[in-house]
Amino acid sequence: MKSTNISINFTGKTSKKSDTIVILAKKEGALFDCGNDLDKEINGWISYNIDNTPKFEGNKKQSMVSSMPVDSQYNKLVVAGVGDVEKLEAKDIEVVGGNIYTAIKSIGSEEITVLVDGIGEYKADDVAARIAYGIKLASYKFDKYKSEAEDKEKEETLKKVNIQLSSFKDAYELYSELDCVVEGIFLSRNLTNEPANNLYPESYVKIIKEEMKGLDVSIEILDEKKMQKLGMEAIFSVGKGSVRQPRMVIMKYIGAGKKDAPIAFVGKGVTFDTGGISLKPGAGMEDMKIDMCGSAVVVGLMKTLASRKAKVNVVAAVGLAENMPSEHAYRPSDIIGSYKGKTIEVINTDAEGRLVLADTLSYVQKKHKPHTVIDLATLTGAMMVALGLDYCGVFSNDNDLWNEINQAGDKVGEKFWRMPLDKSYMNEIKSEIADIKNMGSKYGGACTAAAFLQYFIEDGVKWSHLDIAGVALGKKSSSLIPKGGSGGFGVRTLNQLIKDKYEVK
Repeated sequence: MKSTNISINFTGKTSKKSDTIVILAKKEGALFDCGNDLDKEINGWISYNIDNTPKFEGNKKQSMVSSMPVDSQYNKLVVAGVGDVEKLEAKDIEVVGGNIYTAIKSIGSEEITVLVDGIGEYKADDVAARIAYGIKLASYKFDKYKSEAEDKEKEETLKKVNIQLSSFKDAYELYSELDCVVEGIFLSRNLTNEPANNLYPESYVKIIKEEMKGLDVSIEILDEKKMQKLGMEAIFSVGKGSVRQPRMVIMKYIGAGKKDAPIAFVGKGVTFDTGGISLKPGAGMEDMKIDMCGSAVVVGLMKTLASRKAKVNVVAAVGLAENMPSEHAYRPSDIIGSYKGKTIEVINTDAEGRLVLADTLSYVQKKHKPHTVIDLATLTGAMMVALGLDYCGVFSNDNDLWNEINQAGDKVGEKFWRMPLDKSYMNEIKSEIADIKNMGSKYGGACTAAAFLQYFIEDGVKWSHLDIAGVALGKKSSSLIPKGGSGGFGVRTLNQLIKDKYEVK
């Protein structure tokens, strides 16, 4: 599933094929050294255009487009603002790359050259790599199902990006790691955008196997028969209403010492959620194809870590099911078992994601003994009510783990907010006729859902639950997430978390 055809090239020479030159400007439109050198070569053409474009002040997210002199080798000029250099962070440079892509898309260039200097504390090679990263992230598109014969979106014109700097070899080395992150994010976005008639548990398994080919990732697959044999009644109950039976996929990557305990990532993969017998309203139900976003992030993250050969041991597991109403579907009032051996009273069949995760979490802990578990799920509408579409809610039993996730998110520009875990929420989900029930009262729904998951976390295991319901919808586009680029939230943060805190140095 290829999402972009743009070629990134780092070079010390000017490409004669480029039709557009791109330079950077700081606050108040001041140019960097390479921009000033170019400006002198063309007799002040750039500074003249900046001075005569009143709204352009070199601020972040600003860009200026103009023609170049007739005797120049370039046809067009783009000046991209970076804002206040003193306040610039790595994530801001990536946004500059995204804005460059947007500006280029508007003028239809095929090949561009970007001139790069060091900016503040960031060396030229780092700036170059991050600009390339931003351009690539912004270039995502999903038009797999658009017909050539009909109103297909105009083909992207940009084919090649040349980033010119003296330390181009160092830039390439830095970018090669970032490009692994891009591939993981794009995989996550592609999975999220696939319709449920093409992405269902069995087909999802095939995609995972294909995407992990050539990487040092071992894969274990549990089908419905294996799940039943193992006593995984929770995930099996969710999926048994569908003709497409559930699956569980466990991916293992060993990048550190073989005896070192792994960190585990677990994702909810409900490939379509009708709500089951507790049927959802029809309006907006088409969005329920994204109820597998947590699993998509986990799969994308595993591809990133294995591709860049991260020095860490990781086990990643996704529970895959389709929640449908039928004569075989589980019902409110059913009492079902679980892999952990605990019984669950079903209050609402639309509280299905936590059941999928319960068995997946239990299996990963029992078989792989991770020191830390992080799960991701589009778990509750209550999280969207609480935090909207900008923040991901995080529940954690460990202060250090929460701080590590939050700090990693801040570095890459993804927002997190800690939510409470309290005994009162656990009391809400105690059942009078079973060990636990899958839903509490109408209040604090995201918190009682997290309490349900905590019930399946073993003593001594550090754990965080990321409810990505709001951020996964992708209703808001940004410089790095174009329209239709939903999915992928968390890949950058969790990769950064591994890089900062868990890789063997």
